[in-house]
Amino acid sequence: MYGDLPPAFEISEETDLGPPSGPPTNGLEYLKSVRWEAKQLPNVFVSNINPRDYDEKQTRYGIPPPVPKGCLEPNKKWKKEFIESFKNLRQRIESLRKHKNQKKNKFKFFASPSISRR
Repeated sequence: MYGDLPPAFEISEETDLGPPSGPPTNGLEYLKSVRWEAKQLPNVFVSNINPRDYDEKQTRYGIPPPVPKGCLEPNKKWKKEFIESFKNLRQRIESLRKHKNQKKNKFKFFASPSISRR
């Protein structure tokens, strides 16, 4: 039922899940009452509450700490070298893609129609 965990109490489908006669006195009676209550509920609930009404009332959790200005930014020389290196990498990848496509097209163009694949 829940992964590899064995059930705490075995409740078969044949077990009478009628309305509880009073407060549960043990775990098995509690589980029976929970199952009975669950069967009384619809499978789908539709809320008539507009969640946008509560946008201003939300609390902020985990406010990020302020970042000191300037100390975590890369210097201009590093930025320039990184951008140049990245640009070269992109150009190299593009040329490899073109070369790969040219090989595919060249092979297809010069393939002999008399050769059959098995």
